[in-house]
Amino acid sequence: MDEVLSAAQNRPDWRRISVSLSLISPPPPDKPVKRSMMMMMMMMMMTTATTTTTTTTTTTTTTMMMMMMMMMMMMMTDEILASLLKT
Repeated sequence: MDEVLSAAQNRPDWRRISVSLSLISPPPPDKPVKRSMMMMMMMMMMTTATTTTTTTTTTTTTTMMMMMMMMMMMMMTDEILASLLKT
């Protein structure tokens, strides 16, 4: 196992791998829903950032629409949680 880890650390994209693993870590107990939404958004942003220069306008537009939908879902989740806590 140590050999596998040391080989992985010598890769040029090791930093990106470690960031991805930190995003998969379990969310803290205070706001698990919001944390998972943020993780999904960060993953989509990372996917957008790592695409090649041959990305078409359609793909970029679709990605942006998905990110906007995730932001709207986050806002709705906050409202739903707030209404549940009031009752």
